Amino acid sequence: MKYGDILFTTSSETPEEVGMSSVWLHTMENIYLNSFCFGFRPYVNLDPYYMTFALRAPFFRAKVQLLAQGISRYNISRTKLMDIKILMPTLTEQAEIGSLFHNLDNQITTQRQKVEQLKQLKAAYLQKMFV
Repeated sequence: MKYGDILFTTSSETPEEVGMSSVWLHTMENIYLNSFCFGFRPYVNLDPYYMTFALRAPFFRAKVQLLAQGISRYNISRTKLMDIKILMPTLTEQAEIGSLFHNLDNQITTQRQKVEQLKQLKAAYLQKMFV
């Protein structure tokens, strides 16, 4: 695996989860895929953060779900998945969009942590008040 490689699941129990993607954002050695996913190494420059969000966007996921085949276990072929066409903005626009969504995710995570801390503080106050 190399930084920026894209991973897709090939099989799932629901059509909504088949073909889910992740972009590898690490630089570790000796990382290999299992048989339930396949990797794609882009041959053009793509912003990895943009791709992280674009491949999970509703318009792309809807196209993937239409290709899912199965009854009790859903599968998707690499060939069919690679045939899906998506419009790509310029690399500069990709970087800006990817950065925006990455920053929003970080803000959401921070806010969730604050909410959890406040819930714990509330529980502690309630426990002290109503012994």
